[in-house]
Amino acid sequence: MVAGHKKADLPDDPKILDETRQYLRDAIRLLAGKPEPLEFFEEMSKLHGDRLNPGPLWYSALGLLA
Repeated sequence: MVAGHKKADLPDDPKILDETRQYLRDAIRLLAGKPEPLEFFEEMSKLHGDRLNPGPLWYSALGLLA
């Protein structure tokens, strides 16, 4: 497996799939509570702050919750 959007120094490892699944599970769980966009962004950032680019998270929060 080769991930296309990741930090260049990280390995192409199957664990990437598990991390992506967890990211999506966390997003679904938080979205179920109907938070404000900033609250969703902050909570996801706490859980997954090591992601390369927070921009898509912010734009997703605005698109899904605004």
